[in-house]
Amino acid sequence: MTARVRGCPAGGVIVTGAGKDVLAGRQGPPAARPARGELGARAEALAARYVEERGYRVVARNFRCPAGEADLIARDGDEWVVVEVRARRGARLGTPEESLDRRKFARLVTVARWFLAQHGRPADPFRIDLVAVHWPGAAREPGAGPDLPAGGGVDDLPPPAIRLYQRLEGGAGR
Repeated sequence: MTARVRGCPAGGVIVTGAGKDVLAGRQGPPAARPARGELGARAEALAARYVEERGYRVVARNFRCPAGEADLIARDGDEWVVVEVRARRGARLGTPEESLDRRKFARLVTVARWFLAQHGRPADPFRIDLVAVHWPGAAREPGAGPDLPAGGGVDDLPPPAIRLYQRLEGGAGR
């Protein structure tokens, strides 16, 4: 069974059979996308290195509590910093910065308070920073994430753009 699908790259068609959908009509090996979790882990590792290069000292990664999770908790001089890492591949879903809403920001504040209380420092000041990691989309499909050769991993991705936003106040207005 074959069906032409609007928006299919290079005028290809989707061939359905044996429980699989296969993109036909493309040259070369099929492109693979890294799994979402794999990209997230790569973005967090890049973000940790990025903030450390700017003088932060990462003291916890993926800190979890009943209120939620903080990707990184760090010290910047005498100040505690909860670092939220947001990553996007392509622009179809908006920028990484746009994905941090007020509800997530409020959770980060609660997670920060929980962390400090657990470590005997409940009165210490803290701030929320955002590291935005953006892999450019593939040229053939606006908004799409980068494609990899079959068997490729996140290390085969083009280098992302990384931006740091310090002292967030309230998250994006959504």
